[in-house]
Amino acid sequence: MKVLKTLAWFLVLPLFATGEEQWSQWRGPTGQGISSDTRAPLVWSEKQNLLWKVPLPGSGNSSPIVHDGKVFLTASNKDGSDRMVVCLDARSGKEIWKKTAVKGAPAGKSHQWNGHASASCTTDGERVYAFFGSPGLFCFSVNGDLLWSKAFGSFTSEPGWGTAASPFLYEDLVITIVITMAPSFYPRVQILPWRPR
Repeated sequence: MKVLKTLAWFLVLPLFATGEEQWSQWRGPTGQGISSDTRAPLVWSEKQNLLWKVPLPGSGNSSPIVHDGKVFLTASNKDGSDRMVVCLDARSGKEIWKKTAVKGAPAGKSHQWNGHASASCTTDGERVYAFFGSPGLFCFSVNGDLLWSKAFGSFTSEPGWGTAASPFLYEDLVITIVITMAPSFYPRVQILPWRPR
């Protein structure tokens, strides 16, 4: 299995680019991976139903999320020491912004199929949240300004699978689940008025 280094966007994207449906978290608006729009193509390839294709600044397994014509996803360099949040224009694939959330972090163990940028972002339309395991949870404005970050401690397991669970929003909380060989840890961070100390 290859980690994502190029994002190819198919003709389903215009549905999101026009704001008809927001796909603002992993598996979409209901968390079930189902779109109510019936115009999505059933066949995709390099030559059929391809809208655009762009190289990414690193690898990752996160699913792109789309909100108000912007695509958000995560990426990391090969050893995971640098981890980024990327924002692309949904219509053209042009990079709007790229921010390094983590620079020079210890990579930690991660399975070769998992990597260090596997959790998908989530957004409320004003802020974008990205979780990178031990380095923590990062909150950016939709314009790319880092608003805050919060580390919850070291998440490693002897087998070294790494983290992959995507954060989700519930009322005024950002919730992410980290499952390791130790008991599960459920960090909860209030969106507002929580402020880092």
